[in-house]
Amino acid sequence: MTEGIVRVGNTARKPPSENPEFVHRLLIHLEQVGFHGAPRFLGVDEKGRDIFTFIEGFTYVEWFDEVLSDAKLAAIGGLLRAFHDATDGTPLVTRQEVVVHNDAGPFNMVWVDERPVALIDFGAAKPGDRFEDLGYALWKGLLLEWGPMKEREADPVFEGRRAKMLLDAYGLDDRSEIVDAMLGQQERMRRMSLADPATPSWWLEDCDKETAWLYSNRDAFTRALM
Repeated sequence: MTEGIVRVGNTARKPPSENPEFVHRLLIHLEQVGFHGAPRFLGVDEKGRDIFTFIEGFTYVEWFDEVLSDAKLAAIGGLLRAFHDATDGTPLVTRQEVVVHNDAGPFNMVWVDERPVALIDFGAAKPGDRFEDLGYALWKGLLLEWGPMKEREADPVFEGRRAKMLLDAYGLDDRSEIVDAMLGQQERMRRMSLADPATPSWWLEDCDKETAWLYSNRDAFTRALM
């Protein structure tokens, strides 16, 4: 969705993010520690665009009409855990725990053979807390399906069980904060969207519906993901 991205041979060229130095350091670090789930940073071209390795595969659009399978949700959890662990305790973070991708939805992953093989678009990455990415991934991997593409009424037990698949694969034992993390990410994105005059009204309406559903079904959803 970012304007100005082009493919040149086996590379992807992208205008620099708001914090390009951090993104460059992060991707170089991930390469050095052998984390394969991210593109490699190759430098800056003559037009000032960041150069990354191009990763072949499938990507979702941000609004997708698919209920992600248990296997896909588990694979997302495993990829996020490997990414977080690769940054834990490194010079990239100071008072925070890990680096968070900060936009880790299914649409920012490259999929091959039904598995997410890499995270992409690290422009929003920053030091943070693991729960930030987990809350966002669960919202975008579960609740987003209830948006304009979906008419079904979500079952909190069914959705909680699916959330459990991702969290089990991640290896998260203490799940007491996960619903608050999801709600926090919804609120963060809502504030960002309100500040953008181009945000369509239906997006805010869907976000409000998803937040209201999570508040209303919090107890049943939480029991199912434990």
